[in-house]
Amino acid sequence: MKKKLIAIIPFMIILLFFLCFFLIQHYYQNHVHIKSEMITAKSYLQKYKDVEYGELEILKNPIITKGGIYHVSGEHGCITVNTRDNVQLILDSAHITCETGPAIYVEDSGVLNIHTVVNSTIEATSTLDLRSAIYSKDSIYFSGKGILTVQSNYDAIVSKDNILIESGSYILNADGDGIQGTDNVYILNGNITIHANQNGIQTSNNKNPSKGNIVIDNGDFIIYSNGDAIDAIANVIIHQGHFQIQCEGNANTTSSKAIKGRKLIQIQNGNFSITSTDDSIHSDQNILILGGFYQIHSSDDAIHADGILQVKGGEMEITAKEGLESTTMMIEDGTFQITASENGMTVGKKHPKDVVSLTILGGDISIKTGSGVTCALDSNQSLTISGGTIRLQSETPFCYSGKATYTGGTIIINDVEVNQILEVESKERTPMENLPDMPTPTPPQNNNPR
Repeated sequence: MKKKLIAIIPFMIILLFFLCFFLIQHYYQNHVHIKSEMITAKSYLQKYKDVEYGELEILKNPIITKGGIYHVSGEHGCITVNTRDNVQLILDSAHITCETGPAIYVEDSGVLNIHTVVNSTIEATSTLDLRSAIYSKDSIYFSGKGILTVQSNYDAIVSKDNILIESGSYILNADGDGIQGTDNVYILNGNITIHANQNGIQTSNNKNPSKGNIVIDNGDFIIYSNGDAIDAIANVIIHQGHFQIQCEGNANTTSSKAIKGRKLIQIQNGNFSITSTDDSIHSDQNILILGGFYQIHSSDDAIHADGILQVKGGEMEITAKEGLESTTMMIEDGTFQITASENGMTVGKKHPKDVVSLTILGGDISIKTGSGVTCALDSNQSLTISGGTIRLQSETPFCYSGKATYTGGTIIINDVEVNQILEVESKERTPMENLPDMPTPTPPQNNNPR
């Protein structure tokens, strides 16, 4: 008996191995999770709050070579800061103009704070080397209660380090970019209006993994751009805020996306009104949406992730060429009203080794697609529905190449409730006439997804 038990142990180990492999694979196919980032602008602000600037004086010499608090009022020409001490510029009904370069140029400084107490204006005709109205080789910290208006024939605000906006109102008119922080851009709060011929808010440092982020805690944003409105070379982290974004560039020749990140885009909450000729929200890697309200009109994809798209909540009203697109998509909760000229939700391979899956665990989803070769739910591999209420108005409700699994939830196709997804061996269209006959079709009790 003992010998028999010893003999079957290797088989039991092999069986256990395959069972564990199957369970792990099943878990990750149906429980995709993106690690959320906890970066906030508030945590970065503390670095500047306890800074000592020195004595207050009225700015007389336009070249600042020592630390201090400088009161700037009335008409001024070009101002240069060149000291390793901390400097605060208090703008009080100031009008700073420069026709030979930046109106405020920071060659060197410790902490530089531009604090607007009463509405002020900065105008500059920049050179190719220093192409912005406010140009700093170090970090810039903005605060105040007044309105700062910046007019530039190139970029409005450029820092080769970090840009932090704590408070205040800003109207930025630029033939180039609105705000360009090489390392990071942190916005704690404020009212920011940007009219940019190129990009609205941008970072560009891709050499350091901790840099290249745009972090927004809160604020009111109005951004009109021909390029990307919010463009991070790394992560875009939005905790809250109101965003009115319009990107009108030619998407065939330039990127004209509303929110773009090369790594993670994470949106905790907020109110978004977006019109774009390119993808409205686009990540080269992953997108995590935890909540918020979205009104999106896109000539391309409304939301596009080259990697994982995970939605845990929020309310979306989408009119686009395609609604949501990614390699792996996990819908856990939320309300979706999608009108797409092509596909509603699509997953497909970006790279040969990609694992492609479309999984719906919950939520209230309504999708209406255009006529012709379009799909409401389109997967190049697996399609899984295990919860939620899904209403599809489409000639082809399902397209998939792998396994389709239905274990729960309500599916209503063209006002007819069904209880399964048609199985297909290869990627085919699934028109209504091929759906299984239902003995007692049940019309939806409520056609309103809200």
